[in-house]
Amino acid sequence: MAADDLEKVQLALATFAESIQEWAPGYLRRASARIAGRSIGRYMKRTAFKNVAPRKPDDPIRILTGRLSRSLVSRGRIEDTGGQPEGIMKIQVTKTLVRLIKGSKVPYASVHEHGFRGVVYVRPHKRVHQSGRRHNVRWHARRVVIAKRAYLLPALQDELPTLQDMAESEVTGLIQNAFKI
Repeated sequence: MAADDLEKVQLALATFAESIQEWAPGYLRRASARIAGRSIGRYMKRTAFKNVAPRKPDDPIRILTGRLSRSLVSRGRIEDTGGQPEGIMKIQVTKTLVRLIKGSKVPYASVHEHGFRGVVYVRPHKRVHQSGRRHNVRWHARRVVIAKRAYLLPALQDELPTLQDMAESEVTGLIQNAFKI
């Protein structure tokens, strides 16, 4: 291979590396929006406070206030935390890595995604019985088991084939442009 050809290949590779670093944040923002949309649309269900019936294990997460679903919707620049202050959307781009970190800082988000089994401590409080009588509840501990109702991982798994196809076609275009194929 001639020195001139080697220089052309090195220049094309440098052009491709730059274009990947420019392309990746936009792609990851689009991926984040697709994952959030799938998560809310398929794994959550809007419910009125009055219609709170017993749940089945495979039921979607009920949206009562919208706090968790709003935290997943990302808007704005990369530096933003993901739309709402409780959302997590971080994009990391280096020469060898492109990563999207997506999540929620809502306190019960992790319990929904991973489930919970453990001890919860109940503080003393006053309780009104159905009959109208009031009584004091003392401090106590109780064992709690909450089934997992994952919403992010299944949404990512659902969207992964589409995201891979999008990335493949867009990266192919970047390669063709860098090497003028």
